[in-house]
Amino acid sequence: MAYAGKAAAKRHKPAVPGVTPRYAPPDMPRRTNSGRALVSGIAVGLVLGAGLALVLAPQSGADTRRDIGRGVRRGVRRGVRRTRDAWDDLREELHHARRRFSRRHSSREQEHELDSRV
Repeated sequence: MAYAGKAAAKRHKPAVPGVTPRYAPPDMPRRTNSGRALVSGIAVGLVLGAGLALVLAPQSGADTRRDIGRGVRRGVRRGVRRTRDAWDDLREELHHARRRFSRRHSSREQEHELDSRV
């Protein structure tokens, strides 16, 4: 039989009743607040990014607000135009569908009239 030494003694610790053992490498401590660290890192990054953007901005705040307002107005106008175009396309499609339906319906009525005459 091979001699396992002290490693074998550490491996076979008595189990505590009602507690399931978890594997944790002896060299590495268990992480308990990794979620907090992630959220804290994201928050610090956002604050630093916003601060750098304000410091290194190529124009004044009034100019930036004016440009943002223009962009929003331009986007709203574009959205209104696209919505109007979509509704016009839908209206046209419904009009064509109604015409096709009425043509088919009238042709079927004519066929039924011809069949009933014979």
